[in-house]
Amino acid sequence: MSALTRKATSLATAMCRDAFGNYKAGQDVRSMGFLAAAIKLLDEVKECEDAKSDFRAEAALQAAMTAALESTDKLQAFDDAYMEVGAKRFEELGLSSDGVLAEITADDLGAA
Repeated sequence: MSALTRKATSLATAMCRDAFGNYKAGQDVRSMGFLAAAIKLLDEVKECEDAKSDFRAEAALQAAMTAALESTDKLQAFDDAYMEVGAKRFEELGLSSDGVLAEITADDLGAA
């Protein structure tokens, strides 16, 4: 894996984590937006890998990373009003974020 494809897959992984966290917080539209961006990016990674370091494929992958970031920047704002309902739905579904999301406590944020 080249440095470029590693960077792109790391970005796609981060977007998947964002999608998961947004889903957990009841932000369905944001979640789907992050997933769509990650899928498009991963498809471009496959194209780049298949092209065996062709500079055109690498340029397309760079552009796909930029497009992914731009598309997620344009998603609707996070709405705190959905958090409680989202967390309850997540819990009722029996889903777990273990190993997917970092759990942060008030102590981690420096609050006492």
